[in-house]
Amino acid sequence: MTTAVKPRTETPAQVGATSQDVSSARAWYALGVLIVALFFGFIDRQILVLLAQPIKHDLSLSDLQIGETHGLGPAVFTALAMFPLAWLADRIERRTVLFGCIVFWSIATAASGLAVSFLTLQACNIAIAVGEAALSPIIYSLIPDLFPAKHRPRANIITYGATALGQGFGLTLGGALLSIVADLRPHLPAWLQALATWRLAFFLVALPGPLVAVAVFLIGRTRRGAMAAQGAEPAVGMGGYVKEHGLVALGAFGTMACFAFASLAIGTWLPIALIRIFHADAASVGVNFGLTFMAGAVVGLVMATIMTPYWRRTAGTAFVVRAISVASAGAAVPAFLLGFAANIWQAYVLFFFVGAIFVTGVALMPGMMQDVAPPALRTRVIAAGTVLFMVVGSLSPPLVGFISDHASGAPRGLMWAIVAVTVTGFLSCTVLARFMEAPYRRTVEALSIA
Repeated sequence: MTTAVKPRTETPAQVGATSQDVSSARAWYALGVLIVALFFGFIDRQILVLLAQPIKHDLSLSDLQIGETHGLGPAVFTALAMFPLAWLADRIERRTVLFGCIVFWSIATAASGLAVSFLTLQACNIAIAVGEAALSPIIYSLIPDLFPAKHRPRANIITYGATALGQGFGLTLGGALLSIVADLRPHLPAWLQALATWRLAFFLVALPGPLVAVAVFLIGRTRRGAMAAQGAEPAVGMGGYVKEHGLVALGAFGTMACFAFASLAIGTWLPIALIRIFHADAASVGVNFGLTFMAGAVVGLVMATIMTPYWRRTAGTAFVVRAISVASAGAAVPAFLLGFAANIWQAYVLFFFVGAIFVTGVALMPGMMQDVAPPALRTRVIAAGTVLFMVVGSLSPPLVGFISDHASGAPRGLMWAIVAVTVTGFLSCTVLARFMEAPYRRTVEALSIA
């Protein structure tokens, strides 16, 4: 027996009430601010990738420890913090929760510049992860409150596009900031001039945080919940939903976890491998790698838009799962070929194709997150699912570091470690998505959200 959940419908009067509650201009302002917050969240994460080599030298870290700064430790604390923060955001002003989180992770970012050991660096990195834990659940729960039904798909695509581009933007701006630090150094006080460049870089990327937090606070109040605003309540709570649809939700988020497993491996380690193998400087790798990923993401977003009608015709309500399965299989091919790249430009070209192909499928994932849960449970389901794919994804950076440490220290050993872990993630995603397509279709139709 399926759980009885009232269909998600909106009458013209309800749509009008939504539009009155949040004006179009304020809704788009709010989305713009949230995207800016996403961008700075990515910069705070990606700057550590570009600074890995000097940090490793100054703090005497192993590759495994470098991988752990992006791995299980931060992910575990993110998992512990995410659901309570989502619960809190459902009960008080979401902008207030996000304001506090941004201030907290900005302070933690600045504190990273004072790290003197792996433990202190990891403690700061964990604090950043905790501060950023609420970002995705709050954003995706706000979108239905900010936009009427006819505008939500566009808002979802824009938000995911910002997420995808933000990864490249974080690396590009991070690389540019390293050059800015060098230019600013002669004008700094003597005690700052004496600090290593990587320490100054952490201070610099933390500076915009308070301004972003203030912009978030100026979003103003929004509707509390889509289901309550429509006058319909779910027949069961979270426990009943898990009993009836938990396995399908687990499969849906599992496909996202496999994507995260692959993308974190290549996104975290490939810039480091390019620096080691081809002896490129960190600033240029940051800019070029970021621009390459952004170019691939733009192509992927365009292809996702073009291909969506085809996926709908061929797979019906499970079109998202079908697209993800095909895209992940396709992305595995250029990811494998990275192991044979003879120069840095070949590596950039192959990475461009990896990004373009997997974004073609993953761009549709925001809709999947909203499809597998009733609106009134959406924030908590997204938070729980995000915990799953973040924890699984976090296993890949330390795994690459572990394999690299046992590959006789050869630079190509690191590249093949990246290839092995990334391809495994993509192919696992393909298999899981194909197996869950039918049950996913039944759940979407049972929840009357398709």
